Amino acid sequence: MQLEVRRLQTLEDQQRAFELRRRVFVEEQGVSEAEEYDGLDGACHHVLVLADGRPTGTGRWRPQPDEPGVARLERIAVLAELRGNGVGTLVTREMMRWAREEGYTQAYLHAQEHALGFYAKLGFVAEGERFMDANIPHFSMRASLQSA
Repeated sequence: MQLEVRRLQTLEDQQRAFELRRRVFVEEQGVSEAEEYDGLDGACHHVLVLADGRPTGTGRWRPQPDEPGVARLERIAVLAELRGNGVGTLVTREMMRWAREEGYTQAYLHAQEHALGFYAKLGFVAEGERFMDANIPHFSMRASLQSA
């Protein structure tokens, strides 16, 4: 399987990333479209992973409100049939690398509870209490970008 990581720059790639998010979050996980498409995409940097030319993973990042130097990673999604093949790692590492290149020193995200171990392997540490977002249990997590 040939994997390609892209920083989104074309409308076509953005539409492919949005469709992937719809499949994962709206169809698979039952998140409402209003929650998924929150109006913040225009302020975000987007990443798309293609497997043999097919969109398989995506994510976005943006400045963390009220925390200079912190990039917030969001909407990390991988097609169910390709999870466990490194696609999520590619998406997350590319967003971390990009944020570091832009001068950010930390990454912050809200991880679904089942994904805590995945993010821990990438250097993220859980903070605070478990909370619900879109009826899914989450934890806040943070990582240094100095070695990302």
